[in-house]
Amino acid sequence: MLAVVALGHAGIQVDWMETARFHDGTTALMQERPPLTMEPMAHLPTAHALTIDRSRRYQEILGFGGAFTEAAAINWRLLSQADQERVIDLYFGAPEAGGHGYTLGRVPMDSCDFSPGSYTFDDVPGDTALAHFDDSVAHDVAVGMIPMMRAAQAKIVERGYKLTLYASPWSPPAWMKLPVDGRQSMLASARPDAIDSANPNPNPNPNPNPKPNPNPNPNPNP
Repeated sequence: MLAVVALGHAGIQVDWMETARFHDGTTALMQERPPLTMEPMAHLPTAHALTIDRSRRYQEILGFGGAFTEAAAINWRLLSQADQERVIDLYFGAPEAGGHGYTLGRVPMDSCDFSPGSYTFDDVPGDTALAHFDDSVAHDVAVGMIPMMRAAQAKIVERGYKLTLYASPWSPPAWMKLPVDGRQSMLASARPDAIDSANPNPNPNPNPNPKPNPNPNPNPNP
């Protein structure tokens, strides 16, 4: 639990809810808890405290935001057009207009733990030359991840900022990993680095006549 110290603001009440799984196996899903009252302190604590000195500056913060996962995109596309726009407004709209003002997004490379199933952009075993790599990211377009990013980008540009994205890998393709219980999977790893370095190319010629990439020059700016 993180304790927040309020200086100079007496009697601030914080309403909060809890979602948790307890040791006995029971769960609490969005359960309202008694409100917390934040009271000013005469002196800053000296132990077990996180102190923020706003007068000193170090590295620049790139921004605040969230992840454009497959699960988020699927649920977003289930909404009506008006509700889709409302979600984008709330996350990426200007704070003075009621939005969070997000300008940063993480994009999972391939599937992640917020995907209905495992997929990669190159599921051809042994294709270390990436001859079959799908640089059109057709899967992410189809499920709504790219449209959601474009909608967020448009909202951010509308208020004079830019959307910064960074790609984050969750797992290598299953064919690159050591098997667990005799099976290669993106959902399990035999060791932390996961990669089967002794057999990086189990099938060097999966298709001697690969089809040409239908989209050799995709738009790099979703």
